[in-house]
Amino acid sequence: MSEQVAQATGSTVPRSRVEPLSAASFRVELTASAELRQKLELAQNLLSHAVSTGDLASLFERAGVSGRGHDMFRSTSFE
Repeated sequence: MSEQVAQATGSTVPRSRVEPLSAASFRVELTASAELRQKLELAQNLLSHAVSTGDLASLFERAGVSGRGHDMFRSTSFE
């Protein structure tokens, strides 16, 4: 479906979006590569004992992204 969106808008890559839902919550939408999807599935499986619903927001918070996202990229050039 993301390819359809990209074709309809004339863009080669669909844009990521962050939309406020309230003062404390946001809707995040992005286009992920197959590799990222596999990593998300792996994380969901590894943390299924702690995040039984598989909810991605809870998964990211549990993984330490919330408030200190740089930890996630420690071995990359994002630091």
